[in-house]
Amino acid sequence: MIGFIQSFLDLRGIIKSEKTTLREPHHLLDLLRIMIVVEDCNKEGDHTLIGGMPSNDQSSKGKKNIKKKLQTHRNIQELLTAGFKIKENVNQSLTNIHVDGLKLYLSRLTMDDFTAQTFLNMIAYEMCPDFKNHYEISNYVWFLNSLIDHADDVKELRKARVLNNLLGSDEEVAKIFNTVSTDLVIYTGKYKNVTDEIEQLYKKKVSIWLTELRLKHFNTPWKIIGLISAVLGVFLTIVTLMRELRGKIKMD
Repeated sequence: MIGFIQSFLDLRGIIKSEKTTLREPHHLLDLLRIMIVVEDCNKEGDHTLIGGMPSNDQSSKGKKNIKKKLQTHRNIQELLTAGFKIKENVNQSLTNIHVDGLKLYLSRLTMDDFTAQTFLNMIAYEMCPDFKNHYEISNYVWFLNSLIDHADDVKELRKARVLNNLLGSDEEVAKIFNTVSTDLVIYTGKYKNVTDEIEQLYKKKVSIWLTELRLKHFNTPWKIIGLISAVLGVFLTIVTLMRELRGKIKMD
């Protein structure tokens, strides 16, 4: 079975994790997870859930702070606009995601007819009440879904060579991640450092742009007046053209 799963992963470009200890699996899906995730499934720790039903041992205080803990970040298009670059995480396991400056590193993934079913089955296994885990696959799918809003996001991931699309259309890939992530249960700490760093770098980059724009175009009253005059000139030109067009239409 190990050989079969390894072949399954090889066909989809998924690198086997080298940081996990191959223990006796409880289920075929457990074996698949062990060979994919970075961290050991048996590791103890916080199991705070976001989305779906909260865990039984979650305190009422934790429930109230759930929304505060969840850090959203930008999709691929927004990140590229802010100067980020998507890089392939060479020879790293699927769930190994990190940020280095304005570079976001993702491991390569092949999307085919079996990808959605595979993820859904592993997510369902992670949600089993008797299986203590850190929801590594759920976290991974949630993170990718947060990056993918539209087909253009998928296109950029393909261009960066971190996603191989065998489904035919980028719209189908975006739809799969949006569907699989519906009511997803996630462990908030898995990629918290990554999402926090992305948000900080994004805001810093936007702040620099605004400062440069202010210093370059609004550093003197004359430049501000000139910009306002230019905008008014364009507006009056459009109004004049619209009036002339209406006059011609009436004459015709």
